[in-house]
Amino acid sequence: MISKNFKRFIVILILISLVFAIACKDGIRAKKDVKVKNVIVLIGDGMGNQQRRIAAIVEGKGDADHRLVCESLTTSGVAFDHSLDAIVTDSAAAGTALATGYKTNNGMISMTPDGKSRTTILEACKQRGKSTGLITDVTIAHATPAVYGAHVKQRKMYSEIASQYLKNGIDFLMAGGTCDFLPKELKGKRKDKRHLINEFKKSGYTYISDLKSFNKLNPDKDKKVLGLFRYGSMDYEIDRNKAKEPSLAEMTNIAIKTLKKNPKGFFLMVEGGKIDWANHGHDVAGSVYNTIAFDKAVKVALDFAKNDKHTLIIVVNDHETGGMTITAGTNISQIRKLKATSGKMAGMIKKDGSNVDEVFGKYAGIDNLTDKERKMVIDEANGKLKVRDELGYGGTIIAHIISKRTGVLFATGGHSGTPVIVAAYGPGCQIFDGFYDQTDIPKKIGKLLGIKFPF
Repeated sequence: MISKNFKRFIVILILISLVFAIACKDGIRAKKDVKVKNVIVLIGDGMGNQQRRIAAIVEGKGDADHRLVCESLTTSGVAFDHSLDAIVTDSAAAGTALATGYKTNNGMISMTPDGKSRTTILEACKQRGKSTGLITDVTIAHATPAVYGAHVKQRKMYSEIASQYLKNGIDFLMAGGTCDFLPKELKGKRKDKRHLINEFKKSGYTYISDLKSFNKLNPDKDKKVLGLFRYGSMDYEIDRNKAKEPSLAEMTNIAIKTLKKNPKGFFLMVEGGKIDWANHGHDVAGSVYNTIAFDKAVKVALDFAKNDKHTLIIVVNDHETGGMTITAGTNISQIRKLKATSGKMAGMIKKDGSNVDEVFGKYAGIDNLTDKERKMVIDEANGKLKVRDELGYGGTIIAHIISKRTGVLFATGGHSGTPVIVAAYGPGCQIFDGFYDQTDIPKKIGKLLGIKFPF
């Protein structure tokens, strides 16, 4: 015989279960109802899985279980990245897919081979009143930022790309690349004699070119910003003069503070472009420490998104570069001894070779060069030896020596056809789970923004 007290207990238990069920259901519904207001796309150019892993292990001081921030986001997927005319894509075609949802030929910037300009997801956000921004550590008119804010038939049309940024009203631009904004008369590369920096100023942009002016930026006052810190590309992270150039994370932070003032939200693209350049040159130090620097920018974005609750974070590489491979002989302690890129080291070598051992000892932690290695370094310093493949890449002799000594090897001087990894955080980010094409990424972003995309 069941007692009355036991019956009451069962009834109470059922009621409690129902309350929890309803609460959980409402909680799930509330989470689904959270709308995306801001989008931050972070692109590690040329940053494949091996680049992530070696950077994480180095950052973790040899701990293979250590993860980068971008390796710990809520959702991850895999996207296929071939271009329209090649199995292996370049940054222009890959970026066009990421920005417009359309495949195109290598070299084309947000245009398809039929000559049509394709609306970018940044432009779609701009049309809806959102603020927009582009950041990179290479030149601002380079392929990856260009695909979001410009449309040209050939990626090397840098002057035209820079002009279109002004025409299209991109609110926040920060990178290197003064050369594409100045006429030849002022030692720039523009043939049309336009002083584009002055044109930006006249259009209400706050222009900055050094760390001092960067630190004085006021997000409440400086609503439109053009920051150009170098004539060409910015320095590799391991070579960066912290008293002259801001880091990618610092640029991301001030961009978010500036763009978030718009009540309608913002779209920001942040590129770690020097990762690609380092892997083209088989430069282990450049690849590792620029990947870590990029991940710090991811952390800035993620910290904001966690507090904001209405921000979608997408971390992706456009392609892999170099065919980097972690081997059984990879030496993390040796990598951690690197204090400069191989390119910077090459510039230090005297033609008589008198300081070769000194440079390798101080900047690479290598004190046992062979006679053959030493001769090759000296020959390269004297212009007798050049290491280049058919694409014009291949790095320096120093890069090859360091690659061998660290046990981090490369299969190519160009790009590889490895599918890219997509990581996401924020409202609705689960739709980035699974396998799909790069062209699906902006479509998914559009869906979460309530935009039918592409147009």
